[in-house]
Amino acid sequence: MKISCIIPAYNEGLRIAKVLEVVTSCLLIDEIIVVDDGSKDDTQAVVSAFPNIRLLIHKFNQGKSASVCTGVSASLGDFVVLIDADLVGLCENDLVSLIRPVIDGQADVSLSLRRNSLKIWHFIGLDYISGERVLPRRIIFEHISDILKLPKFGLEVFLNSLIIKNKYRIKVVPWLDVDSPYKYKKYGFWRGIKGDIKMVVDILKTVSVFGLIYQIIKMRQLRIFPVVVKEKLKLSFIIPAYNEEKYLGKCLQSVVEQIKKFPEQIEIIVVNNASTDRTKEIALSYPGVIVVDEPHKGLTYARQAGYLASDGELLANIDADTILSSGWLEKVFFEFSRNPNLVALSGPYIYYDMSWQVRAMTKIWYVFGYLLHLINHHILKIGAMIQGGNFIVRRSALKKIGGFNLDITFFGEDTDLARRIQTVGLVKFVFSLSMKTTGRRLKGEGLFSTSWHYAVNHLWILYRKKPLNKKYEDFRKNE
Repeated sequence: MKISCIIPAYNEGLRIAKVLEVVTSCLLIDEIIVVDDGSKDDTQAVVSAFPNIRLLIHKFNQGKSASVCTGVSASLGDFVVLIDADLVGLCENDLVSLIRPVIDGQADVSLSLRRNSLKIWHFIGLDYISGERVLPRRIIFEHISDILKLPKFGLEVFLNSLIIKNKYRIKVVPWLDVDSPYKYKKYGFWRGIKGDIKMVVDILKTVSVFGLIYQIIKMRQLRIFPVVVKEKLKLSFIIPAYNEEKYLGKCLQSVVEQIKKFPEQIEIIVVNNASTDRTKEIALSYPGVIVVDEPHKGLTYARQAGYLASDGELLANIDADTILSSGWLEKVFFEFSRNPNLVALSGPYIYYDMSWQVRAMTKIWYVFGYLLHLINHHILKIGAMIQGGNFIVRRSALKKIGGFNLDITFFGEDTDLARRIQTVGLVKFVFSLSMKTTGRRLKGEGLFSTSWHYAVNHLWILYRKKPLNKKYEDFRKNE
């Protein structure tokens, strides 16, 4: 497995030497190619002083996209490392941390998250236009003709589209001491502002605003996470089940597949909530599954029974008709292990048996819900957003608020829990923690009617501390 490092450079004579000193010292890199993109300073002379670097020259400035294509065409590696020539503070460990996840098979691509990346990228946990990335050479080489047609600054977002299309696993690598100089510092204020505007225009020529939002969401979903480092937290799955013989097996199978990596940290509890079908029999057919009988029918009664029967510090509350998405457990352990103040974590549903139009509408609904979550939790401090059937809480926090609210039978139970538990610590909603589920309620009640009921009861509990609707329909009978 060979690694080629491609460094596009335009008028970087003042900065490129320090980058090359680091790159040439990295033993993981097999070849280094610098593409001088029509520089008018001494960039070529500086690069030529390094004997083990191939220097390719553009007679006139063609832009980063063309420079990368030139470098990739001349490279021999299985993977390419794209590095900007103006980085400040780069060290060998930074390069190793960027390359290792890919060559070790942990990820398919890796992206840097520099110290001076915009705060919003640190908040999101992903700099989607990072110029430092490792990826298979072939995905660039096979699309060189397309890349050469791109605007000068359209490369990164085009590569993002290929990453998403191929569903490549992404490792985001924080570079805590590395900066990329802002354009206004390199070229002066007005010229720098003009350069930033040009970059934004080129990006929007390559992909629309909605395309950018889509890329960010999908790339967050493709991120991989390290497993627990600080402590081994035990997690209890709590799965309420009332007449769920049709779906429970799929749910348990998805859980069993993921707990293989954490055999001593997981317990699975199925709460048989007054079922009259084969639900209990199916649950007991899976080795290690604990079945708790709760004769009092009701979602919160079942959740409370599972909570009292469990002993994990983390309580994963999922529904019997859900299926864990890839890497779900790793994401949960990662989030809780790195933040002791995190008391609840949740993510969206993906209705796998509904049309793409319905799935698109639910994504829009989640975006609006997330904006409300940020306002209510971080500004007004009156509540938060938790998706019932896809949330994890700390036992210690749940104990402090007295467990689940048994006065609420269905609508708003998740909102009520979020409202009370957010007084204890941080509640986080992450789009990458998605959960597949059936759309049986949407089919039975209709998308807009269902959305209306959930939205109204969400607001009712936030501001009146009780649900508007206490009655609900069970759509299992229609299956």
